[in-house]
Amino acid sequence: MKIRSKVSIAAFVFCAIASGLTGTLAVLQTREALTNVTRNQLSLAADFGAERVRERLDLVSSSLATLANDPALFEAVQNLISASNASDPADTLSRFSVSSLSRDERAEITGAEMEGSLYAWRHEPVHAILHSAWRNLGLGDAYLVQPDGSVLYSVTKSTGFLESI
Repeated sequence: MKIRSKVSIAAFVFCAIASGLTGTLAVLQTREALTNVTRNQLSLAADFGAERVRERLDLVSSSLATLANDPALFEAVQNLISASNASDPADTLSRFSVSSLSRDERAEITGAEMEGSLYAWRHEPVHAILHSAWRNLGLGDAYLVQPDGSVLYSVTKSTGFLESI
C-alpha cells in the first residue's frame, strides 16, 4: 500500500474520530444546557406558584379577620348557637343535609324556605354572610366550629355538619 493511500486512510479515520467526538460533546453539552434551562423554568414556576399561594392565603386571612370582627356575624352566630341548642339535630340534618343534592345546591339552602325550625330561622343571617365569603373566596366550604369541636354550621352542609370533629 502506498504512502498516499495510508495518509488518506489515516486522514479519513482522524476526521471520523474527530467528527464523532465533536458530535458526542455537542450532545452532552446540549443535554446539560436543556437540563439547566428546565431547572430554571421549574424554579420560576415554583416561585410564581408559591407567590400566588401566599397572595391567596393573605386574601383569605384578611377576609377571615374581617368576618371575625363583624358585629352582625357575631350576633347571628350567637343566635344560631342558641337555636342549635334548642333544636333537634336529626331534624336539622334532615332539612339541610340533603345527600341527593350537589355541594353547590346544598350551599344555596338558606333556611328561609323552611317553616317550623328555629335553627333554619337563625341560620339565614349567618348563611347570607358566610355564603358570600365562601363564593367570593372560592373556598371548598366554610365551617363554624364550637369550642367543644361540634360543627355548628357549614356552607355546603357537607360531611361533618352538626357532628363533632
